[in-house]
Amino acid sequence: MDIGAGMGYFTIPLARMVGAAGKVIAADLQQQMLTAIYKRARKARLAERIIFHQCTKEKIGLSEPLDFCQADFCLAFWMLHEVPDQHSFLGEISAMLKSNGFLLLVEPKLHVTRENFIISVDAARAAALSVIDWPAVR
Repeated sequence: MDIGAGMGYFTIPLARMVGAAGKVIAADLQQQMLTAIYKRARKARLAERIIFHQCTKEKIGLSEPLDFCQADFCLAFWMLHEVPDQHSFLGEISAMLKSNGFLLLVEPKLHVTRENFIISVDAARAAALSVIDWPAVR
């Protein structure tokens, strides 16, 4: 899952990584972003590997049916700071991940202080997600 996929900077490479039998869910608030990803994916011959989903500010909205969205990996890149209810959002992600799934949460230092990032990590822990690493991401 690529949550807050934007222009698909990560969606397209993820679609390559999952192979022909895999699927990537690209979720974004803005339909124009999803349309742009679709055009890029079609040009790269990867559109059939991507599920395009428009979410709302309040909810990702992929929890039903649950077997459809049991993901191995979820990417939330530079977007969590824009989510009004991080606890609910992270709980939704936790419910969508397989029991051995991973969330990579990356926030920009320009907008998110270390203290606020730690608050977000605590919210992830409260949503039954565990911290296994704290890598530096450029």
